[in-house]
Amino acid sequence: MGAAYDLSSPTAVVSGQSVLRGVAVDDVNHAVYWASSNLVAGAVIWRKLLNGAAAPLITLPAGANPRGLAVDPANGKIFWTDADLDRIYKANLDGTGVTIILNVGAAVQYWGIAVQPATQRVFFTEYATGRLGRINYDGTGFLYVHASLANPTYLAIDLAALTLYWTEAGVASQRIRRSSVSGSDLVTLPPVLTTYGGIAIGPTATSDVAEALPVSEFALSPPWPNPGVGLIHLSLATPRSGHVRLVVFDVQGREVAVVADGVMPAGRHELTWDGRSRGAALPAGIYFARMASDGRTWVQRIVLAQ
Repeated sequence: MGAAYDLSSPTAVVSGQSVLRGVAVDDVNHAVYWASSNLVAGAVIWRKLLNGAAAPLITLPAGANPRGLAVDPANGKIFWTDADLDRIYKANLDGTGVTIILNVGAAVQYWGIAVQPATQRVFFTEYATGRLGRINYDGTGFLYVHASLANPTYLAIDLAALTLYWTEAGVASQRIRRSSVSGSDLVTLPPVLTTYGGIAIGPTATSDVAEALPVSEFALSPPWPNPGVGLIHLSLATPRSGHVRLVVFDVQGREVAVVADGVMPAGRHELTWDGRSRGAALPAGIYFARMASDGRTWVQRIVLAQ
C-alpha cells in the first residue's frame, strides 16, 4: 500500500501477492523494492518501477525467509536479511551480484536492516539473540551495538541525526526504541505498541509542491554524496529542450569523464557518475562537474573518497 504522510488516501501499489515483508523506496531511480517470503511458492525479491508493473528481481534459495530490506541508490546496492537461513545479503540494484556479507552459522534470525551510505555500513537486528549489530558493505568491521534487547525486529536510520530507530516484539515489551549509531543515548519512545511491524524515517517537510513547478532556469545542483564513493549523483535542470554536455574534469583541467552529451527535454534530470575514467577507477581527490548549455557553463565541486 501507499499513502500520504498523514496516512490519508491509502492506495494499493501491488495486489495479488502474499507474505510481503520489507519495503524499501529508491527515490533516485523511482523504484519500490519488497520481499515475499512465501515458503510454498518460494521467496522472491520484487521491484516495481514508477508507473511500471511489478516484476521478480531475485529468486531466493530454498528455505529462504527474507524480512528486512534496504536500498542504497548512491552506491547502487540492495540489502536484505534472511531469518531462516541466518544470512545478510547484498546485490546490485538490477538484481545481479548477489553476495552473502554475513553468516555466523547460528540461529540468530536476522530481521531488520538499515544502511548508512556515507560510511558504507549495514545495521541489522537479531530477533532470536536480542542484539543489534553493524557490518561494512564488504563484510568487514562486524560488531554489536546493543545486546539484551527484547526481540528487535524492523530497523530504520535517520541519516541526518545519525540515529537508529527500531521496534521490539518481546512479550510485554513491545515498544519503539532509539539510540545513536554508536549505541549511546538509548531510550524507549512514548508510543505504546500492542504488536510490532515495520518502521521508517521521513523528512520533516516534503518538496512535492516545489518539484511539481516547471523549471524556470538552468541549474546544476551540488553532487551527492559528497564526499562520496561509488555512484555520484548529479542533478541538473533545463527550462527548455536543448543540447546539454555534462563532463567531469580533474584539478589540472583534464576531462576525465563524459556524463551526458546530447539533447535533453525541459525538466529536471538525475544522472550518475561512477568515479571512473575510461573504465578505470580514479584516485581519491577533488574533481569538478561542468554543465554546458545555452552558451553558458555551471560547475560543481566533487570530492572522491577512498
